[in-house]
Amino acid sequence: LMIRCTNGIDFAYPSRVLIIRHGEKPADKNNVHLSPRGVQRAQALTQLFLKKPQLLLFGKPVAIFAFNNFGDGSERGVETATPLAKSLGLKLNTNFGPDQTREIANIILGNPAFNNKMVFLVWRHSNLQDLAVAFGAQNAPAWDSIVFDRIWQIDFTPQGQVSSFKDIPEQLLPGDSN
Repeated sequence: LMIRCTNGIDFAYPSRVLIIRHGEKPADKNNVHLSPRGVQRAQALTQLFLKKPQLLLFGKPVAIFAFNNFGDGSERGVETATPLAKSLGLKLNTNFGPDQTREIANIILGNPAFNNKMVFLVWRHSNLQDLAVAFGAQNAPAWDSIVFDRIWQIDFTPQGQVSSFKDIPEQLLPGDSN
């Protein structure tokens, strides 16, 4: 459903947005890359939709976004999203910094290519609550800094209202939460 606002701008709404945190990071705070377990998680994401077919109610993701620090910080978002993007044959969008939560939500919520489809995002934990709120989720909690194995699922009505917000386990690696 495309909605034309009074200012002439069309809005198209995805049916579902999935948001995850990047994979695990190493103990060394100066290391901007994934830990070995984080690399395992990134590779395991390619199996996510096989293990959780309920996520595919609106089909596979049509776009994957990962935050980008543009050479000045963590590479973990891009490193986490890359294997999934490759496995789905999608170009990874890395045009947004981790603080640009409102901007990315507006781009996704206004893109006709995403209308009635699913979009997947990999983000920094300290910005995940703001990102969910930017999409309209009212009940998104702060993301626990030690958690790497959850998915936030935001579903939308055809009019673009959030119809549900769920925090669900990835269950991709041994020891992941239930």
